[in-house]
Amino acid sequence: MEKKRFEQIDFLRAISIVGVVAIHVAAFNLSNTAAYFAWNYLQFVVVAFVFCSGYVLANRYNTEFASISQILPWLKKRFVRLLLPFYLYFLLHFSLWFLFPNLFSGFGLKKSFAFILNSLLLTGGVDLNWLPLLFIQLTLVFVVLSFIKKKTSYYLGYLFFSLLVCAFFTFFNSFSQFYRWTMWIPWSLVLLTAIKISSLEKQFRFPERKYVLFGSLLFSIFVILLVFFGLTDRSLIFRTHKYPPDLYYLAYSLGLTLFSIVLGKIKFFAHPIISRSFFYLSTNSYPLFFIHIIVLDFFFKNLRNYYFFSSWIVQFLTVLFLSVIIKMLIDKVIARLKSQKFTAPALQNPPQKDGFWNS
Repeated sequence: MEKKRFEQIDFLRAISIVGVVAIHVAAFNLSNTAAYFAWNYLQFVVVAFVFCSGYVLANRYNTEFASISQILPWLKKRFVRLLLPFYLYFLLHFSLWFLFPNLFSGFGLKKSFAFILNSLLLTGGVDLNWLPLLFIQLTLVFVVLSFIKKKTSYYLGYLFFSLLVCAFFTFFNSFSQFYRWTMWIPWSLVLLTAIKISSLEKQFRFPERKYVLFGSLLFSIFVILLVFFGLTDRSLIFRTHKYPPDLYYLAYSLGLTLFSIVLGKIKFFAHPIISRSFFYLSTNSYPLFFIHIIVLDFFFKNLRNYYFFSSWIVQFLTVLFLSVIIKMLIDKVIARLKSQKFTAPALQNPPQKDGFWNS
């Protein structure tokens, strides 16, 4: 199994988590023109997250799965990595809101057994659990694609099916209430794109101009739909096309994602300080997603009305900074606990002559 870092993916994932924080802060300031612009046009960052996940999976596990016995341990490990941060977040946020209602509003949390159960089962409840649910669904899709990738007819059949469903969602809104159970179909188009680009890069060098050309093609589809929706009085707000995603949202978001990859290859972003910052944000993007929700709750419950925080840009920078600091503190606590766990037996039980430590 190939293990390596992808600088352009680190860049893309880093700007994605920063974009998510900006979107959520801007959502509280939609009367501000700049905040509204950021809230609407940064919606592509979730597509960028999915693209990053698909790209890395395709590189690391492209030849890993040959049988069910190989898949099941990997699925178990991945499900734990996806669900554990969410469960920890939910437990902490619910506890803080329950114990300190004057400091936390709960962001829609409810003191209901049904709400808690639906939240934990990802069938409803807290709104943001749609994201771990999506990644679990796409993990299963990735396994299926890994088995049929050499069977061209099956692969093309799945692509056609996904495009057909996505086109249906573009022009009909009948199944929007069932988005949790149907969203994986159009979202898998992002996964397919990431897998294909990863495959092309392995076969031969995939130059920046091809990213630009493919991104331009997608943007052309977006512009056509933009004109059509404008003429037919359909909403042009991206969020209304996101649950589940349709061609309007995906064409725009995938196009910007590919342009962002080209932008990430600019030498300026290769500076050691900047690249290390992107690397940290990238590797911690998933836990930062949950941490910043709790920070948002506390911030807008207690600090928003202070004059210093009147600007939405200041709010955004404050929430991002606090989220990163909290993540760093958590890392230090975990590292110290691990250090104590492994050093304490060593002090009490010196190594024997055979070199093994007693425990």
